[in-house]
Amino acid sequence: MISTTYCQSSEGRKPTYLTAEIGESELLNCEVDFPHDSVVPYILRWNKEGSLAFSWNGPEELDVSQDFKGRVSRLHHEKDSHFGRGAVNLTSIRESDQGWYECQVFFPNRNPPTRPNGTWFHLTVEGGKVMTIPPVNQTTHEGENVSFKCVAKQSGARIIWYRDGVPISEIPELWARSEVQSDGTLVILRTEYIDPGMFVCEVTNEAGEMQTAGAYLNVLYKAKVVKSPPEQYLTHGQGGILDCFFRANPPLTYLRWEKDGFLYDPYNVPGVFLLHNGSLAFDTVDEAHAGIYTCTPFNDLGSAGSSDPMNVIVQQPPMFTVRPASLYVRRIGNNVKMHCAAEADDYTNQNPLVVTWFRKDGAGLPHGRFLLENGNLTIKSLLPTDSGVYICTVANEAASLTAEAELVVEEGTLKAPHSLTASSTEDSILLKWSSSGTRMSQHILIWYRLVSLDEWKTISVENKVHEINIENVLPGSLYELMVSSRDPHGEGLMSKTLRIHTKGELKPEIQDVQQEVVVVGEHRGAEPFDSENGPSNVSVRAVNAPSWIVSWKDDGKPRRYTVRWRETKEPLRERVIDTTDKWLLVNGLEDGETYVFEVQAQGGGQRVQQVAEVTSNTVTSAKVMVLSVLVCIILLLAVAIGSWHAGKSCRNEHAKSNPPESEAKRYGALVCGVQASLESPDNIWTPPNNLSTNSAGTASPVYARAAYD
Repeated sequence: MISTTYCQSSEGRKPTYLTAEIGESELLNCEVDFPHDSVVPYILRWNKEGSLAFSWNGPEELDVSQDFKGRVSRLHHEKDSHFGRGAVNLTSIRESDQGWYECQVFFPNRNPPTRPNGTWFHLTVEGGKVMTIPPVNQTTHEGENVSFKCVAKQSGARIIWYRDGVPISEIPELWARSEVQSDGTLVILRTEYIDPGMFVCEVTNEAGEMQTAGAYLNVLYKAKVVKSPPEQYLTHGQGGILDCFFRANPPLTYLRWEKDGFLYDPYNVPGVFLLHNGSLAFDTVDEAHAGIYTCTPFNDLGSAGSSDPMNVIVQQPPMFTVRPASLYVRRIGNNVKMHCAAEADDYTNQNPLVVTWFRKDGAGLPHGRFLLENGNLTIKSLLPTDSGVYICTVANEAASLTAEAELVVEEGTLKAPHSLTASSTEDSILLKWSSSGTRMSQHILIWYRLVSLDEWKTISVENKVHEINIENVLPGSLYELMVSSRDPHGEGLMSKTLRIHTKGELKPEIQDVQQEVVVVGEHRGAEPFDSENGPSNVSVRAVNAPSWIVSWKDDGKPRRYTVRWRETKEPLRERVIDTTDKWLLVNGLEDGETYVFEVQAQGGGQRVQQVAEVTSNTVTSAKVMVLSVLVCIILLLAVAIGSWHAGKSCRNEHAKSNPPESEAKRYGALVCGVQASLESPDNIWTPPNNLSTNSAGTASPVYARAAYD
């Protein structure tokens, strides 16, 4: 605790009261009052209880009584300082320091010799229940003994000594030369230059009360060399420094260098300088700077001797022959190889080059996944945490070079499983595949669906599994299957699609619905068409689930069929499924929408198709009538356009035998499903059970509309 209190004049002098704990320090501040404000020689005297405690009579004349030795010091007065010229600092306060203190100033060359500028201080010392005498700062010379007092208030107290916070019993080189006496005093024998530090005494009495106090040990010794490397390397063509490793207390005052047995004066050698710490600095190193050097340090106490000879070797620096790329971009699970190589003119087995790799952020190289070979760094099975800047260092004894390379690990897609095979029963499909994924915690997703449905179902399995039995599938149905990979970093690529028919026959329950079919037209390819070798009787039926069965007949040889369907209001949204069956289960039709279904057979050089329209919900008679009228209008427009393109003579001949107006009426009546009295029954088209061929040898689309009550 430090208190600043200025001395008062004798006319209004008041005492200053101070309080401190045992082991603390206290400032006793006294301002010297000079006659006429002119600084003149003076003597400073501090008394305690009427007896001299310490006095000052010049820069080097400080007289201290035995009780205050090592514990009192004057404070240096500076301009604008808050401390007076008579201020002193009392440290390591002990119980006996309590009492009255008086500051007095004497002027030996003046009359009267004193001035009324002294002051009184009263110091109260607290905390004396555990410790009465704390340790005091000590200064000694190397090799001398030193002791620190630490007196407890009561006998039987436990005393532990620390140096810089560590028990001295845990410092072998100090504990071997120390002992703690019965009164708690610490004695250090044959002090060494490594002993200085803060020594703290910890006292604990029988009641468990504890108190600590500390003091600093200062050891003076001659300047000495503490390390002399037998070889030191300097880099040719670059700047260099030759150090002399020494310690000195008091501080270094001079350092002498010798080279090859002769005094070496750096002030007379061009390009060589002597630094403040005594080291030699070379502006540009060349072969002339090689040789045997020694150094000898000095301080106010002298020198402990010269260093051992140090052989200075001038060496060529290494050079990169292969530098790593500035950027490497790889995907997760892949490997990366970063190249790094160098050489030096004096490369030998005695002067090898060392190539090392490390991360710039301080993280270690991935354990168990990296390989260093001929200077090149290979990292296997990359993870996102491997991203960062890597540094290649090439070094010999003289110098080192570094090159940086940034690695970016992309969280790319996983490789797709491959080699899919499958076998089936009536209610299950056994799927097998191969996986080439390399990531950790990988999972496999199985995708499957009926080809007639849009919705996919998935099953997740571990990456070690390479087959699965998919159960609860429909018999006699065509399924599509795919396999993909997934891990915490994202989804992988999909495998190729595999199709398989389950065994048995599908027997869906057909709802009791009324179906009305209206023939619209028929169409087939340009080649001659055999009605016995193509699809016919296209029908669309509702089943129990919100699904539809599209079926047709084909008496020809087995072939592949293409089924297309789309909404009539949005013809661009078309879905296509291939099948070898003569039926197809369709799901996902929107309620209230009208769809057009087309069935096309391929094979035998022919393309034959049948078409049917269906509305996906029950419709009223009014809706049927509206739809019928729309179809009638479209067909009438088509007939009008076709008639316009025919030749004039052909139209006249056609008009004589079948007037256009009556023909259109009969045709429209047929199309709209309205009963009419026709003059020529032979002109009525047959239903789509058997497609007929017109005179041009072409086929027209056959449309069927199904409406349900």
